Amino acid sequence: CNPPNALPQIMHFLMEAKENGTRYIVIDPLYDTNASKADWWLPIKAATDGALALGVLNVLFSKGWIEEDVIKNKTNCPFLVKEDGTFLRMSDLGVEPTEGEVNPLTGKPTVVDPIALWDKTADAAVPYTEASDPAYTDVADVDGIKVRTAYDIFMESINQYPPETASEICGLGVADIEELA
Repeated sequence: CNPPNALPQIMHFLMEAKENGTRYIVIDPLYDTNASKADWWLPIKAATDGALALGVLNVLFSKGWIEEDVIKNKTNCPFLVKEDGTFLRMSDLGVEPTEGEVNPLTGKPTVVDPIALWDKTADAAVPYTEASDPAYTDVADVDGIKVRTAYDIFMESINQYPPETASEICGLGVADIEELA
């Protein structure tokens, strides 16, 4: 977005943060009012921000700058994904879904069928809300169902975008992508 024009009511917060030492970085193909306020303007090619994001993630993971605890406990990385691309749910493992709160729009109860993940402590698939030590990579089949963790799937994509590849796509230098990371 272009805060000076589209969200002027918040622009002062951004400028106050900048005055207090925050580096204001704008990633935008166009040099506009927002870019003119930036400490660093990154003029990427239009519609290539996804490649830039994957390139930045590649750097973060390759440098070990992602905390394992965050991956395990604050993301969906440990969620198990079936071959058809849907999450493994407890009902896939024979646990009957339950009824939750009534949906005020439909007047019907919601269906509670939690996503499963592999808990290393339990050495079993458990509802994501009950895991004490979730495995986020290299999980074997669960009850004969071939699964992969969301993390393993994400990493396949991230590994396809080293800074050099992202640079070619988005038009920024490798050093800029690494500095942004």
